[in-house]
Amino acid sequence: MGHRVILKLRTILFVALLLLSVLPALCRAQSIVRQYSYIEAWGNTGTWSGNYDYVAKNGLGYRLGFTGKPDSEFVRDLGVVGTVNYLIGYSPHKLELGAGGYFEMNTSTHSSKAFYTLTIGYRLVPRESKWMFRIGFTPNFNHDSFYPRMGLSVGRLIEFD
Repeated sequence: MGHRVILKLRTILFVALLLLSVLPALCRAQSIVRQYSYIEAWGNTGTWSGNYDYVAKNGLGYRLGFTGKPDSEFVRDLGVVGTVNYLIGYSPHKLELGAGGYFEMNTSTHSSKAFYTLTIGYRLVPRESKWMFRIGFTPNFNHDSFYPRMGLSVGRLIEFD
């Protein structure tokens, strides 16, 4: 890998670790309600992503996800998505509004792309269940392109006993 690719990977890792360390403290002040891990199909990354979701009592939360697009020999495109979300409504039905960014890097060509991303969706969080379901409009855009996308997610509550 080239020097620029390693520098970009380090930047992505730094931002991800910063989000994982700073945002929980901010949400903890609001009394954490739930933390989820979930898989999203299509959505903000256009393929699939594995995600961590943190939601405070006031409905404010964040999401951090990772994706990889396999090639015939190895993973060619690596990506990270991060959004700040706000949930509106009463359980089990929520309107989810979010904004953030998506960064993707091609490990073969050493090229990269960055996009702004939005989430406008529906989140079902049954009261007595440990499962969460999401569906939404999740477009990506930057200064010269717009990619309308839809996403479908299923996840499970993370419990720390």
